Amino acid sequence: ARNSTSNATGSSSRERRVTLHPDDDGSGLHPIFLEDSMTFIPFEHREYSATFGRPVRWRWGLPNEYDAEGIPEEKKEAFREAVMKREMEKQFMYGRGGGPRTPQEQFVSILVERKRRDLRKARERRGKRNGGKEKRDLVLRVSLVRESDGMEPLSPPIYRRVKVSSRLKLTVLADKILTPLMGWVRNYHSYYFCDLFDGSIWCPREHGASDGGPMFFQLRCGGDSLHPSETEVGELLRRKGDMIAWVHDLGDHFTHIIELEEVIKDDAEVDGKCVLLGGAMRCPPEDSEGSHMYQEALDVFYKSLRHPFDYEMQRERARKFYDYRKMLNVMGRFNPEEFDLAERRSAVSSALRSRNSPLTEPKTFLSRSGFGGLLNVNTESLPRHCNQGQVIQETPFNTDCDDMPDTIMSEVVNVGADSPSEAVCVCGNPSNLSHCSRCKCLWFCSKRCQIEDWKVHKKECKLLKQQREMPQSNTPVLLPPMKPRIREKQLRFTVGTKVECQVGDNSFRKGQIVATDYREPSWPLSKEAAPYQILVSGGLIWAPVDDDCFVRALPVQGKEKSKTKKKNNDKAKKFVAHS
Repeated sequence: ARNSTSNATGSSSRERRVTLHPDDDGSGLHPIFLEDSMTFIPFEHREYSATFGRPVRWRWGLPNEYDAEGIPEEKKEAFREAVMKREMEKQFMYGRGGGPRTPQEQFVSILVERKRRDLRKARERRGKRNGGKEKRDLVLRVSLVRESDGMEPLSPPIYRRVKVSSRLKLTVLADKILTPLMGWVRNYHSYYFCDLFDGSIWCPREHGASDGGPMFFQLRCGGDSLHPSETEVGELLRRKGDMIAWVHDLGDHFTHIIELEEVIKDDAEVDGKCVLLGGAMRCPPEDSEGSHMYQEALDVFYKSLRHPFDYEMQRERARKFYDYRKMLNVMGRFNPEEFDLAERRSAVSSALRSRNSPLTEPKTFLSRSGFGGLLNVNTESLPRHCNQGQVIQETPFNTDCDDMPDTIMSEVVNVGADSPSEAVCVCGNPSNLSHCSRCKCLWFCSKRCQIEDWKVHKKECKLLKQQREMPQSNTPVLLPPMKPRIREKQLRFTVGTKVECQVGDNSFRKGQIVATDYREPSWPLSKEAAPYQILVSGGLIWAPVDDDCFVRALPVQGKEKSKTKKKNNDKAKKFVAHS
């Protein structure tokens, strides 16, 4: 049912209605799209509201036509049939040959205008109140949730706590703070923000990622949206408890809830700096089919801890996690409990020191010979174009442990200065900025901040100036190859450890490690050493990767078994407690 409360985004005396095609009688169209869109009251998402204990509106607060939301119960079945019939008969009437957009798209466009107007009025009111110089820092909690399960958080919770300035534009918040602090890859997927108060959406429609195309934009955003560069985070999060959603990857749809935990207003404490305060668990691998699928992987992981002698379960967990090692934000052994605060802080700091990502030319996988798992195109058929102040970077990308790159990761990178409207200091402060007088690339919020950063910046200042002044060129810069690590900094096992090894498809044998860093005499020096040589029944073999999928320690017996079982049970109990 429609929310009976007052209009969540304001109203206007000027009536606005959609225009139908002359041959469209409106059958199968939800009646809400035929009403005055300036007085539209967004629908409340009952399932999400129950999770958060407050009214929540999602994706413009529009009704779900296929669920016949807002239609009387006795008419729902007939309405669903009419919707499907309309999809088949009316889909070619709109958007072709200069014709009108669909009624749904027209309706959302009016909602965009209405939201933009309301934001402008709110800015004017705040400007009169404090002279347009509002200074606030916000403490945010960013939690990964399962949209398909009523926005319930993952279990155990995957979250980060961060302090940011309220003046940050949403584009900068997504690119330089949220993406690196969670552990995602910058400029690889598109994204959008959703205001849970009225369902308004901010999405960079020009994003060139495969998940940022018209189909996903129509599906996720309703065909129109505000742009993240026109709104500051502090305009949406005003009071403690306010929430917005941030969705990374419009295809897999990893949904994060950003909740305002604290507002810092004291001038003595407000510094505008970005500070990562804490967190737990690592974020899912890129391209891993969404939060609901990752929750299944977590369930398998914690079940395997509770049942160390269930070899089939251990193998299932190892196979599932081995598939993750090739993902861009993993590139090695995968551990879901991994969270290094210093590492995430370093990632955010590196992002703040870099330039904003050019959304029209994101990371793209190219392959001359063809590559089954990712984008399969020919490099000659997809040229990259860059403007002055940009360079093309290409990275050979290996998905296996051999020396032949399977594909190339191509990306256009900005090397010129960010525009003042979307610039931030290297500390994360977006206010009172001036750039370095020599390189004119890095921005600083104060003389003190520039002096404190000089030890780092003096090493790169001259290079940044040279890059900024380079003539425009579409010739790519080749970077060192990237491939998953076959071993970590420290091997997991020592000589004498009893292990189970994979010796073929679904074939396993027990054995004992007899050597580490093993090399065959015939191997070239360029080939990396194998982590282990193992003695099994039938002879000696070597493990290509230090991963449970190939070599796994056998559970121990006796007293050691009790200690190991207790340790694993403690981890499993934590998981159950979070659940």
